[in-house]
Amino acid sequence: MWYEGTRYADATVVDLSRPYDHRVKPEPVALTVEPDGQLAFLELAERKRQAQWTNEEISYAKAKDGDSK
Repeated sequence: MWYEGTRYADATVVDLSRPYDHRVKPEPVALTVEPDGQLAFLELAERKRQAQWTNEEISYAKAKDGDSK
């Protein structure tokens, strides 16, 4: 690989994917059946979205000395 006129012979591809541990089994999602026999798609999608929130870590920027409010 060349970068700004310099050759880097040991450059490798970086894997930016978020792999997961295959030993961890996902929790089964209980499907809601509507009276007409249809699945509640929006309810299921909302549960999946909220489950993703619990898996993500929240990080906040540290305030600088002059940034306190």
